[in-house]
Amino acid sequence: MMVQKGLEAAWHRLRELEPALACRNARAEFEGGYYLIESLGMRFSVAPEACTIEGIGEEAKHLSERHSEFLGLCLVNYLAGAMDIPQSGRLIKPESLKGGHHFFKTTHALPLAPIASRYDGDDGGFINKGVSLGGRAITGMGDAAVEIRPLPRIPLTIILWFGDEEFPPRADLLFDSSAEFHLALDILWSAAMLGCLAMQ
Repeated sequence: MMVQKGLEAAWHRLRELEPALACRNARAEFEGGYYLIESLGMRFSVAPEACTIEGIGEEAKHLSERHSEFLGLCLVNYLAGAMDIPQSGRLIKPESLKGGHHFFKTTHALPLAPIASRYDGDDGGFINKGVSLGGRAITGMGDAAVEIRPLPRIPLTIILWFGDEEFPPRADLLFDSSAEFHLALDILWSAAMLGCLAMQ
């Protein structure tokens, strides 16, 4: 119920926002009453008046069907709240966000273990998956690393560490420190969840 109320409030804020301002802030487009926005290399149309979100193309439709709750919260809140500010280039752990230590360490832990398990020893598969989601490989971090974007101004850096005789495989997720200026903590968690689930 709380999630639904929060989404309704975000739709209302988006309807009240000047489309040109929303597009500049969110790096989106507006055509014929629809916002067009990219998530994980796929395009989606967002209709504020009808309160609907539709994927453009088969992959986008599949993502919206599988993860509609996370996608809806992310896209609508982002369009309504993003700011026209640059990325800082400073990567931080989710726990380092304001209020993030308790939030991400308890009931909202991210599902990174399945990513680490799936791609242990397979840096090529890990990078290819990230690239297939519109991302890019990052060098010099872990055994492999990719940057993917669940939202245009919200990059996620996912770092893979292979397992060995002493330690199991591990995956870490980092935000750009500018993320908290665009979205509330729970919506950033939804964006991270969307990215993690898409990478599995």
